[in-house]
Amino acid sequence: MTTQQVKKRPQRSCLGCRKTLDQDRLVRYVLDPQGHVVVDYRRRLPGRGAYTCPDPDCVATAVKRQQFKRALRASFSSDTQKLLEELAGQLRQRVADLVGMARKAGQVRSGAQQVRTALRETPPPALVLLAEDIAKGQDEQWQSRLQAAGVRCYHCLYKYELGERLGRCERSVMALMPGGIATALEEELERLQLFQGRLNG
Repeated sequence: MTTQQVKKRPQRSCLGCRKTLDQDRLVRYVLDPQGHVVVDYRRRLPGRGAYTCPDPDCVATAVKRQQFKRALRASFSSDTQKLLEELAGQLRQRVADLVGMARKAGQVRSGAQQVRTALRETPPPALVLLAEDIAKGQDEQWQSRLQAAGVRCYHCLYKYELGERLGRCERSVMALMPGGIATALEEELERLQLFQGRLNG
């Protein structure tokens, strides 16, 4: 085994808990032209950035202690609820974007029949996504089937949102076949699930 120097990832400190973590594990914030703090989840907006963990408690602590205002030299105090809603929205948007990318890459099986067929394939799907507003009876049937197949299941996006990303009217269920996009999507789903759990806890 050859020894190679591992390139160190950029690190930043969370304004809430003050932990220093890899930058890609944190959420970035910047100022909009009016001087308000906004979420830059994809880290694409220009300007000086500040960071928190994707945790409602860290966001609330940073706001309470005026850390955003100091770090970004903001013109206005931050609103906790607004930032949390914005972050939740951008997390969901990232999931939706990855679903669209997976469809274009031919890695999606959508609709009940296609997903049932995919569950018999080798390898099976990396994960199955169920719409948030799927009927209760259907939800229970799918969860039972997926548990038996050993395939992970997540609930995210409404039927119309899944349909839009998949080029359909509505979709209640979709499977994502193994690959890089599946790995990225699962990471975002886990992050969103954890965020929502702490937000509602």
